[in-house]
Amino acid sequence: MIFCKIIDVKEGEYLYEKGDSGATFYFVITGNLEILVPSGDEFKYSKGIDESTLFGQKKYFNEPRVDFAKATNSAV
Repeated sequence: MIFCKIIDVKEGEYLYEKGDSGATFYFVITGNLEILVPSGDEFKYSKGIDESTLFGQKKYFNEPRVDFAKATNSAV
């Protein structure tokens, strides 16, 4: 069983996208991300995620994600 995995996300890449499983939560070691909520054909900005932040927890693990997490600079 894996409890922790380090993922390197380059600037402009998505850590997760709408519809992905909500069974994982994240901790940013370095870098920054922005959480984007879709609104029609565009994104409505939601919030920025900085270093040393735990995020992405869902109330129910089987609940799909409704937002996107995009790296604004290289994030681990």
